[in-house]
Amino acid sequence: MQCPHCGNYVADGTSYCPSCGAPQTAPAAPANPYGNPNPNSNPYGQTNTNPYGQPNPYANPNPYANPNPYGAPYGGYAGPKPSVGFGEAVKLYFTNYANFSGRARRSEYWYACLFVSLISLCLSWSTILSAIWSLATFIPTLALFVRRMHDLGKSGWWYFIGLIPLVGGILLLVWECTDSDPRPNQYGPSPKYS
Repeated sequence: MQCPHCGNYVADGTSYCPSCGAPQTAPAAPANPYGNPNPNSNPYGQTNTNPYGQPNPYANPNPYANPNPYGAPYGGYAGPKPSVGFGEAVKLYFTNYANFSGRARRSEYWYACLFVSLISLCLSWSTILSAIWSLATFIPTLALFVRRMHDLGKSGWWYFIGLIPLVGGILLLVWECTDSDPRPNQYGPSPKYS
């Protein structure tokens, strides 16, 4: 339950809030607006247990109920962080030069791609400078792509699906434009929602 004074989470049965010290009272049972006296039923009138006391797998749970005790969506996170700006994306691009682990947000990926493309366009007048720039940015661009795939819960090896003509490129573009997975995955917590 939440402290009525400071809003912090307080364990059930606690007499005083550990944050502000306010005395805690037991929350009153909410009124049942559906008039259903069965405590094992949900607001839709379906019982949550069968006659033998086993859970009813067909009962429709309340879609508006938030199981998170902190009251925040996305598994305890308050919501998405602001987008990564152009300057910050360029900084992250060079900071994580050969970092193939972790996750990269969509804004970080696309701003870094814009930066690399603009510099490539500026250097296109010189074949030598353009070749040097392409070699210098190959590894960090590949690492950024791998981190972007990690953000969606996919392996970096999906890079090679781009070798399939037309279909592979379209699929990669769709994935690169897909929003971050808000949940932590095997590659780490979400940089957008954590």
